[in-house]
Amino acid sequence: PQYCCTKCNTRLQSGNTSYAPIRWKFCLECGEQIEWDKAEAVKWEEKDCDICGGWLIRRHPAGFMYASSDYIGIDTCRSRMTEYCSTTNCVGCKRGIYPNCNWLSLKETDNEEKG
Repeated sequence: PQYCCTKCNTRLQSGNTSYAPIRWKFCLECGEQIEWDKAEAVKWEEKDCDICGGWLIRRHPAGFMYASSDYIGIDTCRSRMTEYCSTTNCVGCKRGIYPNCNWLSLKETDNEEKG
């Protein structure tokens, strides 16, 4: 099974040694403490963007699931989330938790492209 960090959506790796599996205590990307007993496996299912309707996750004819490059771990695509972030004040945002928002990088990327 695959697991993701609840803070930054980074895929969590559980390494293996010849002796026993290694379970990291903190996310290697953001440092969030991992509570493995509360973790749930990622459920791969077909998804479309809740705003524009574009596909995010699809089933390949060979049977495996694959994600669009626009998929960022939520039901909204990267393009629409970037639009939302660029037009919303972070303090009044309903999707992220400022100042530790997972999507803050989208706003920073959008500002760099404009400037």
